[in-house]
Amino acid sequence: IALGQPHTIEVQLDSNHSIPAVVVAVHISNMFGQRVVTYHTGYQYRAPLDLNGPVTLLCNVPECRLMPGTYSVTVALASGAGEFDRIESATQIIVEPRDIYRTGRIPLPKDGVFVPRAHWTVAGVNERQLTNTHK
Repeated sequence: IALGQPHTIEVQLDSNHSIPAVVVAVHISNMFGQRVVTYHTGYQYRAPLDLNGPVTLLCNVPECRLMPGTYSVTVALASGAGEFDRIESATQIIVEPRDIYRTGRIPLPKDGVFVPRAHWTVAGVNERQLTNTHK
C-alpha cells in the first residue's frame, strides 16, 4: 500500500450454522506489537451482522495514513457470547513511502505512527525570504 493511497481490506467468512450479532475486527500492529489502528464492524457498520453461510466483508479505507513500514494484521470475530475466532498475524501489510506533501521529503518512522494531514501557512515573510533561507 502506498502512503496516502486508498485501499480495501477483504475478510471472507463462512459458517455452517447461524451466528447472530457477529462483529469483525481487523487489528493493525506495528513492528513492536503495538496496535496502531482497528477497523471494527461494531463501530463502523450500522446494522448487526448475522452469519449463516459464506459472506465477504469489505472495509474501504479512503487513504492510508500509517507511517511507512511493515505491519501485522490480526482478524478477530466475536458475537454476544464473546470472541470465538482470532487469527493472530493473519497477514502483513507494507506501507510504501511516498512524497504525499510534495516537498521532496518523506516522513521518517521516528516522527510518529501516522502521517497527518497538514498545511502550513507562513505570515510575515515573503516568498524570496523563504527561498533564500532553505537552500
